[in-house]
Amino acid sequence: TLLSFGPDPSIARANYLDFTRCCAEARWLRAGVHSLPWWATVDDNEETVLPRRGGEYFDYKGRQVSFIERPALPIDAIVTQASKHLGVELSRLVGRQKRGAVTSARLLITALVVERYGHRVKDLALFLRKNPGSVSRWLAAAQENQDDQEFRYGLDQLDAEIMRPSSGPGEIERA
Repeated sequence: TLLSFGPDPSIARANYLDFTRCCAEARWLRAGVHSLPWWATVDDNEETVLPRRGGEYFDYKGRQVSFIERPALPIDAIVTQASKHLGVELSRLVGRQKRGAVTSARLLITALVVERYGHRVKDLALFLRKNPGSVSRWLAAAQENQDDQEFRYGLDQLDAEIMRPSSGPGEIERA
């Protein structure tokens, strides 16, 4: 019967072992999640993890992060207020310049809009009239700069400015 898996005993043995492994894996694929032997018993099926008040949280690189409830703001409001705060005109931000304050502003604004306010890179790129790949590279560069104290301080200051309640004309209109 081993020869039904191949013309030669060594090939048949290898094919038989492959078949046996597939059958074993298929058994786990058909099984429900809770019946898998390595699955821990849980109280709820959603595995809900609620943030603890006052607890310390860390990202995948070991940097401390905080859970701050931010207002739901549209991309245009965030970018307009952020560029104003950074002293970079919106026309320069969407322009072709690749150095100095404009580049720094792009990285800060991209990190703010995507990471802290949860908007998609694609939507930010659409607003800035840029290729999503370019904006994605800005986000990657911003993530690399997260270890830099000056960059993090600038991002935190920009975030605080955006979250500050509006007090007059020309300020962010809250959604």
